[in-house]
Amino acid sequence: MSALAGVSDGDAAALKQAFNVKTVGDLGRNKYFRTAQALTLLAESAGKK
Repeated sequence: MSALAGVSDGDAAALKQAFNVKTVGDLGRNKYFRTAQALTLLAESAGKK
């Protein structure tokens, strides 16, 4: 996970402990991160109209 730009080894450890995220794929499939992404996209699309 620390291979992702901006994610330190400490950040990777915190993600693993808090969300059981060990890989970039785990992050992309995590329900909390997917929800945040969907809400961000909805907010952006609402602001463009």
